[in-house]
Amino acid sequence: MKPDMSMEQFGDLAAAYGADFEQWPMEHQEPAIALVAMRPSETTELLKQEVGLDNNLAALPRQRPGVDLRNKILRSFVPSIATDTFSIAGLFEIIFGRGKHARGFAFVSVLLLVASGAVGGYLGGDLLINTQDTAVWDVQVFYDHSFVLEPGAGT
Repeated sequence: MKPDMSMEQFGDLAAAYGADFEQWPMEHQEPAIALVAMRPSETTELLKQEVGLDNNLAALPRQRPGVDLRNKILRSFVPSIATDTFSIAGLFEIIFGRGKHARGFAFVSVLLLVASGAVGGYLGGDLLINTQDTAVWDVQVFYDHSFVLEPGAGT
């Protein structure tokens, strides 16, 4: 039976992810286990080397990045916005960019937002306050109400 993984691929994955198969990508775990079963001496020697490297790396003290580096990385994900001159047009420029059609996209987006709010409000109001249903409900409550007549009345 031919294995689904070559020794070269096994070595590359072991070098990248270590000797613990649980750290490997899911699609490579089963073929690696099958290769170990078929070629135990070669794979075990390779995994011993990786276990040594894993242990050496685990023994190193973990260092946390400095606050300046962390802030610089976080700021790289957010475009700078001038807070002293904030405007709706500036916000649209950040969202839609400065391209040829950016203002058109912004206008259409706002128009669709307003239209969906209006339609949703109209339909929602109709669903919540349906005059035909409330009239039927009022009549039904009136008929379900029991009346007590005084003794001798209507006899």
